[in-house]
This record gives sequence, C-alpha cells and structure tokens, in this order.
Amino acid sequence: MNSKQIFRRLCLILLVCRLCGGAPRPDIVQAQREKRPNVIVILADDLGYSDLSCYGGEIQTPNLDGLAKNGLRFAQFYNSARCCPTRAALLTGLYPHEAGVGMMTADASEKFPGYRGAIQPFTVTLAEVLKSAGYRTAMSGKWHVGNRVSPIERGFDDFYGFTSGYAVDSFDERMMIRLPEGKPKLSYKPGEYFATDAITDHALDFVNEIRKTGQPYFLYLAYQSPYFPVQSRADDAAPYAKTYDGFALFDAIDEMLDLVRISGGGVIVVFHRRRSRRSYARQKRTPRPEHKYFLFSQRLTAGTQFMTEPP
Repeated sequence: MNSKQIFRRLCLILLVCRLCGGAPRPDIVQAQREKRPNVIVILADDLGYSDLSCYGGEIQTPNLDGLAKNGLRFAQFYNSARCCPTRAALLTGLYPHEAGVGMMTADASEKFPGYRGAIQPFTVTLAEVLKSAGYRTAMSGKWHVGNRVSPIERGFDDFYGFTSGYAVDSFDERMMIRLPEGKPKLSYKPGEYFATDAITDHALDFVNEIRKTGQPYFLYLAYQSPYFPVQSRADDAAPYAKTYDGFALFDAIDEMLDLVRISGGGVIVVFHRRRSRRSYARQKRTPRPEHKYFLFSQRLTAGTQFMTEPP
C-alpha cells in the first residue's frame, strides 16, 4: 500500500468516526467557543507596498514591524487597487464585480450588475458571518461600499466614520457619523480633532465596551490615511521634513495595539492596504496605463502584508 492509499484510508476512517460519533458534547462545544480569538482587520488606504519600514520604507513603524516579524508575511497577496472595489472584496470574499462594486459608488443600473455601486443584498459580509457565530462586531473609519448602504444593515453592531464619499478633511469632523443613530460621538476641543486619531479613539471605545460583555469581537479598522488629502499633525511630519511627509496613521495603530497588549492574548490582527498609483497619473507611457481607473487581473496590486497574533 503506497502513501496515497494510506492517506485516503485514514481520511475515510476519520470521516466514518465523525459521522458515527453522534452530536458533540456540550462541554466540548463550550470550550471551543471560549477559545475563539478576537479579530482585528486594519485597512490602510493607498499605502505603498514598501511604505512600512519592515518593507524598506523611510517612516519608522516599530509596532507594525514587530507584528510582521512575529507573524506571517505575505509577498503575493493582492488587492483591487481602488477604494471601493478593494473594500467590497475584503468584506465579502468575492471579486469586486461579483459583489457589485466594479468601479465606484455610482449605480450603472441593472443592465450592468457588476457596477451597481454598492455591495449587493445577496452578498455576505465578514461582520454578518462572525455575528452569526456569537461575535460582537464594530467598525471605525471609511465605509465606501455604498452610499445608501449602512454598516449596521450589513452586520456591524457599532460604527463611527463616514459612509458617503471617499475622503474627508482630517481636521473637520462634520462628515463623521455614529451608528446606530442616537449613539453619542466622542467630543473634542477646538483644534484637537484629527480624523485618524478619532477613528482610533472610537475603536478603542468599542473594544472596551465589548470586553465587558465577555463576547469575542471583530473590529474592522478602516483608515482613510494616508490617502488624500495628504494631511498629518505637525509633530508627526517634523522628523521626516527632509524625506517626505510622515503620517499619523502609524501612531494611531500603535495606540490600538497598546490596548490589545493590555487586554491579553487571543487577538488575530490582519494588516491590509489598498494601493495603486493615483488616478490622476494615467500617462500612456506608464507600465500599466490607466491601471487604477479600470480593474483587470493584471492590474491588481499586492494588498495584505501580514497577519499575526500580538505577543
């Protein structure tokens, strides 16, 4: 008997044992539930593959470097180059056109099902799946998978951020909303508000509230930084004045990770980014002309950089 035959026979034996074994014991099911990890998915908007210092970038990102060092680093994991298609694929597990978001958020009518401008009702989001498994779900940041679709309708228990448009002024909080309606937003003194920090502050609040329930949580942390408008606090940018602008995104993530470390283990962090050249740089002489405006398989760019469990 060769190795393949042995493997097949073992698989058959295991299958028969599982089918004949009856229902699993309640205490085993409960133990498995208690071991469920918390999950944090961080999406950086328009971050270059080599912008992290662990991938050769000039901006120092020690906390993300540490996560990458102790986790699984990817070299061939792709995104969909543009804002909404990348988010639609990440949330639904489908190709953007399958989810209905083949371009931007304008609805091209039923004649073009791949271009409805929003994730479609037949799709299932990560939040909906995990919520059905007993997770509390929260999102903070940029939605951008349908101006007429609410994150609450698609599986998230709590939301802070903006659901309309692709970018906000980082120093102006007027576009930022809190869902469900009626839930209070954090308040900031005049001149204190900065969108990247506010997204993190609300995410920290969500996690602290969920921890009180004892439930596992899924947090989708979708920053608009470092996408345009390219804005940063002066103290973040100062060390890189001779290089290029530094961004507050990395300090905000550091703060999020501090809470994860304090709260103990059992958290899986996935760091993803949406990246391509700017849509306003569609010169015909570039290697991939107009490669952000139109989505084709050869124009996908590397997306998820690592996933890990913080020490």
